[in-house]
Amino acid sequence: MACVGLLILAIASNNAFGQEISVYTWVDEHGVPHYTDLPPEGASVEETNITFRRTDEQAVQARVDEQTDLLEAVNTRKTQEREVAQENKQQFEELEKQRADNCRQARERKQTYDTAHRLYRPTADGGQEFLDSDELDAARAESASAVREWCG
Repeated sequence: MACVGLLILAIASNNAFGQEISVYTWVDEHGVPHYTDLPPEGASVEETNITFRRTDEQAVQARVDEQTDLLEAVNTRKTQEREVAQENKQQFEELEKQRADNCRQARERKQTYDTAHRLYRPTADGGQEFLDSDELDAARAESASAVREWCG
């Protein structure tokens, strides 16, 4: 019986009309039963109580086109998601590089502030103004804070 269903499905999928068609059965000289919508000439044929509708090829093509469009949309979305993920990865890597550079600079500044006996700031006329003890302590505290911020 499963063979009958497969045959009917195969016949139905190869035809383009929506009309009901009868199925015939016949047995060949080897005793093998056959099922078809077109009985062979000269064979003892019996009409079964099975009928089927032939496949509407336009409806099938419309479903195939719809699924193709959906698959293309999914592939487009996945491509866009991959591109966004790649951009995010590049941005993350750039931020990490900047963070590492800021960390290095903060550590160097802290090292300088911790080891220097006298720190100064440049003046507008190109000279130097040395920091007093409170300003030096504040600069050292600020450099330690920058190391914690950038180096985690």
